[in-house]
Amino acid sequence: MGNLSKQFDSSEFACSCCGKTVTMSQFLIDRLEKMHTLMSAKAIYINSGYRCNNNPWGSPTDAHRRGMAANIRVQRKDGSYYTAEDIAEAAERVGFKGIGTMEPDSCNVDTRGDEPYIYDWWHGNETKHIDWT
Repeated sequence: MGNLSKQFDSSEFACSCCGKTVTMSQFLIDRLEKMHTLMSAKAIYINSGYRCNNNPWGSPTDAHRRGMAANIRVQRKDGSYYTAEDIAEAAERVGFKGIGTMEPDSCNVDTRGDEPYIYDWWHGNETKHIDWT
């Protein structure tokens, strides 16, 4: 289907403010593929992938700015969506160390701990601004 892997195309990860794309982390793509299989997903939708320096979301040290993060929704085969908590559990099972739930049905996943970043591990609730680190 895509040019990055069976399920994903680089256009899905383009910056929302300018459309620019960068090389996305292969760790990220591989783990998203594993999640797709583990969750028997119909699709994993990328809500936010790469973020350029002008993108108003995130911070200057944001993992999205490095091409190593994605905010995702996971669709079941019946068309409904998994909860943020279900996505976070699957993300942890496939090896993501940066996980942030966004209620009701989205999750941030990133490859910190496997690629250089300011923190090696993070779990949190981005909706409620809670860090569980």
